[in-house]
Amino acid sequence: MYEEIFSSPARPFRATPDAKFYYSHSNIEDARISTRRAVERGEGPTLILGGAGLGKSILADVLRGDLEAEFDIVRLHAAQLCSRMALLQGILFELDLPYADKSEGELRLAILDRLEPG
Repeated sequence: MYEEIFSSPARPFRATPDAKFYYSHSNIEDARISTRRAVERGEGPTLILGGAGLGKSILADVLRGDLEAEFDIVRLHAAQLCSRMALLQGILFELDLPYADKSEGELRLAILDRLEPG
């Protein structure tokens, strides 16, 4: 069915985003370029806004692919961010670092240790 309609054996509208279906329309490509530039220059957080189904999650996956050779990439899911402690634990978990049985201060120090150059 998909082969006939979309000329592809891959299912085009999956429940989870897939970066191989990224379409570089001018608006989303502008967002990719400016976000990548902000990350590379260390300009601080960026925010990408858009309605449901417009490609924000795919864009995040494309940016991860663009930047993962230079940076540690941490993907956090909003449902897991109910407190500062959960945020810090989520970051350490994504970096494959110990996060259990630590105080908030110890979690912060573990992240700072990871950020130290060298």
